[in-house]
Amino acid sequence: MPYCTNCGTEKYNPTKFCRACGEKGIDSRTLNSLINEHDKIRMESSESESVKENISTLDAIEKFRREADELARKKQQQNYR
Repeated sequence: MPYCTNCGTEKYNPTKFCRACGEKGIDSRTLNSLINEHDKIRMESSESESVKENISTLDAIEKFRREADELARKKQQQNYR
């Protein structure tokens, strides 16, 4: 589940505004573009070593996103104390 990177509130839709602080999410066109690019890279991974490098980059981005979500969640928990 994604979290708002501004206030840490859990968001059900990453493309919408945060209900807690109003922070704007990414637009649906950008989200769809990223998803399509990710799927394309995954499909081509068996064909090329350079694609494997891209996948590790995507894995690093995914790890960064998870860490950001975790930090946002912790920030939200601190706000409610």
